[in-house]
Amino acid sequence: MFLMGLYAAKRGVFSNYVLHKPFVKRTWLYSLWCSIPLSIGIFLLRLKILDFGVMNEQFVQILLIISGVSLSLFYISSILLLLEKERWKKVFHPLSYIGRMALTVYIMQTMIGVGIFTGFGIFGTLNLRLGILISFIVFPMLAVFSFVWLQYFRFGPLEWAWRSFTYGKLQSIKINRKSAI
Repeated sequence: MFLMGLYAAKRGVFSNYVLHKPFVKRTWLYSLWCSIPLSIGIFLLRLKILDFGVMNEQFVQILLIISGVSLSLFYISSILLLLEKERWKKVFHPLSYIGRMALTVYIMQTMIGVGIFTGFGIFGTLNLRLGILISFIVFPMLAVFSFVWLQYFRFGPLEWAWRSFTYGKLQSIKINRKSAI
């Protein structure tokens, strides 16, 4: 998925969206057409309406992998199409702070999850409702953290470390408020 995103970015799909809008619309439509039957197949296999015996779980895993790709393409093309409208730009704008600190947020989310699941001894026993509740608490906390952090720093701490390592020298992390005024 990362390589597909990199390819789309290199082709200018995100930076020159107007030129690639027909491609995005086709991707949206084709990925929707693929995702619906794949999702129905997973549903039918999980409920044992379709049953292939010992191969059932393997079919579910195959459909999950394929539907993961088609649903990802559907989601990203849907977001691109929604971002044409000013209202949706405002709705999605808070996610930009998390995007600018994606590595830091990912690692923090993992550490929080491991802390919660092992600390409370609920690893492997967590039900879906509690998992969703935890995500509705943790994700907004990380969004607020990202927003506050980026008021003082140019990028997240792990992004700073990665950039410094990549360029072979320490990068400036603090926002220079004097030049911004």
